[in-house]
Amino acid sequence: MLKTLRVKAEQGHADAQHRLGRMYAKGQDVPQSCAEAAKWYQMAAEQGQGEAQLRLGVMFDGGQGVPKSYTEAAHWLWLAAEQGGANAQFLLGAMYYKGQGVSQDLARAHMWVNLAASRSQGDASEGPTRARELFAERMPSDQLAEAQRLAGEWRPKTWAELKTALETQSQQTTMV
Repeated sequence: MLKTLRVKAEQGHADAQHRLGRMYAKGQDVPQSCAEAAKWYQMAAEQGQGEAQLRLGVMFDGGQGVPKSYTEAAHWLWLAAEQGGANAQFLLGAMYYKGQGVSQDLARAHMWVNLAASRSQGDASEGPTRARELFAERMPSDQLAEAQRLAGEWRPKTWAELKTALETQSQQTTMV
């Protein structure tokens, strides 16, 4: 099984790369290695694998197997959040609230945790729901209205849409 998985991962299969990254992260059937996990997660993440983007973002946030970087963490969490990942939405909301890796923006913070709370189920919804209430208590009414408007207009993006947006952003940055 491991050999077949590694072959598929080396051939560029994103789901196999993600699974191999998880195995290295957990030390399951392979020696535990955050650096190897990050390597495989990044390969999968660069192909749009949302769970790998989430895990890579968390690794950058904590400096596990990669240099600690809130900016990189926010980038990978944003990609996963835009594809509808509730855990990524919750974590990204916290980053906007604290201004870690992104400019502090309470409206965006609330928007992301609000989306996470609405997409999470059972015990997984407790953190985002509490954060949404806490953020709302600390926001002026106009910011809260803006956050609710943003959340209402948001829709999950496909990897193709996000890739196009990143390429456009990169071209605009190079032209400046």
